[in-house]
Amino acid sequence: MIARKALQFLVCFSFLAGALLGAVPRAERGEQVSISPSPARPQPKGSRTSNKRTDAQIRKCLWKKNEAKRLRRKNARENHAQFYRKVDNLADLPQTSFAGDLNDYKLALDRQKNFCKAPKGVPASVKIGDCQLSSDQWCNQMTETFMKAIDDDKSKTLAEFASLIRTRFDWYELQGSNGSKGVQETGYYTPVIEASRKKTDEYSVPIYGKPPELVHVSFPGDVAVANHWRVKNANGQYVKYYTRQEIENGKIPRELAIAYVKDLPTLIDLQIEGSGQFVIHEPDGKGLTTSFLGYAAENSQPNNMPASIMDCMGYDPSTWSTQRRILDYFKQHPDEIKKIMRFDPSYVFYQEQKGGPYGMGQIQLTKDVSLASNPRILPTGLTVLYTAQELNKDTGKVEEVSRVGIPQDRGGAVNFSVDRYRGEGATGFALSESLNVHGRLFIPVPKNCPAVASAPTVVASGVSPGTSPSAPPGPAASSAPAAAPASPAAPPAAVSNPEVPAALAPQTQSRSSSADAPQKNPSL
Repeated sequence: MIARKALQFLVCFSFLAGALLGAVPRAERGEQVSISPSPARPQPKGSRTSNKRTDAQIRKCLWKKNEAKRLRRKNARENHAQFYRKVDNLADLPQTSFAGDLNDYKLALDRQKNFCKAPKGVPASVKIGDCQLSSDQWCNQMTETFMKAIDDDKSKTLAEFASLIRTRFDWYELQGSNGSKGVQETGYYTPVIEASRKKTDEYSVPIYGKPPELVHVSFPGDVAVANHWRVKNANGQYVKYYTRQEIENGKIPRELAIAYVKDLPTLIDLQIEGSGQFVIHEPDGKGLTTSFLGYAAENSQPNNMPASIMDCMGYDPSTWSTQRRILDYFKQHPDEIKKIMRFDPSYVFYQEQKGGPYGMGQIQLTKDVSLASNPRILPTGLTVLYTAQELNKDTGKVEEVSRVGIPQDRGGAVNFSVDRYRGEGATGFALSESLNVHGRLFIPVPKNCPAVASAPTVVASGVSPGTSPSAPPGPAASSAPAAAPASPAAPPAAVSNPEVPAALAPQTQSRSSSADAPQKNPSL
């Protein structure tokens, strides 16, 4: 879920942060906002501005973007109900022109059965308008109703299926983050990457597995979608792990590398998307194998997307306005990559997986059905109906298309939008890159759903409040740039300390391919 969205929302929401913070620049990675460059940049295409900026100015610019993101998160938490409008007229729901295949939708439902038996990484309940839904309601009971509409009622098309469920539920429409009608639909994909098990002259950039000392922790007041990885230092404190720059400079052992890719742009693309399919050159002439690499952990350092960094550094927008342009620029100017990426201290660690690609809770993704969402806004596993203006390749005209989708992936960047999974490789990339349209999204809830005054407190898996005196306090919101967190002081061997509480045992957690926050970053 896991990043990409900021790239696709650069233009569409260029005034959002301005409305929140006046002159404060737009928020960073992990939010559906735009990054509007300063108008005073009459530079040739692909060049850098002559207005050279100091490191302090760049960091301040990035901090302001992240502060804008924090304020939007705060607004979303405090004004959650305003983002749902009760649908009083069923004629507002999608009626015709359904795209997709009913069999694909049924396959997607089937793929989430194991997840729904014991949902992890999502809130125990979500409030949709005035309706409080438990995870059992939306993931099991309602899914059973959807399956009956297919099997018992003999639906043959998505349009027939939608017609049946239209009258069996009450409906809410998801509003935009500014309260306006409609949401944005974008796409993401799984890159197919060549790699080698061993380092060679051609394959020299490592992809690291999870360091054994990293553990998943929870802070008091966390919700289930919170994501914190820490390491215990020599003083017994749980601190953030090494930064990207420290990792690239050899702070962790090379033995943790599970594969090697050809160049840094390939690794950056993987980390933006969150996971990838690998064609691996096996050692000793054993040929090629195909494998999926998915999210295993992260260093929990601040996330700064390349687009935001390049904007703050003064690069011409033509170099960073889309992910393709960023990757092309990096390949053409390899000497500038580390100069840019040193302002993104975040780093993702991977694990090899059978099958895939996977979203939340090892749900295998289904092309054009699976959606990445913020699980506090669109519950993971709940079928939704949505419409969007899309280009009809046969007629060349833009037409309204209706779809049935299921949020099965997590993306910190998709708070008031949907990020549709578009497949793998070059085709998936082209389809996802071209998808950036406006539409409307409708959420079903049980009829006469009882209203609940407030949602129950939910704590993420890991250290619950009060269970461990060594758990760090919750991070406080700061009105000024925070000092860089301490790096781990102890060598890896010291982290296998038996004093680590049992509740801090390392956990496996799936990561989305979604975007600007390649599921690299937590949701709200």
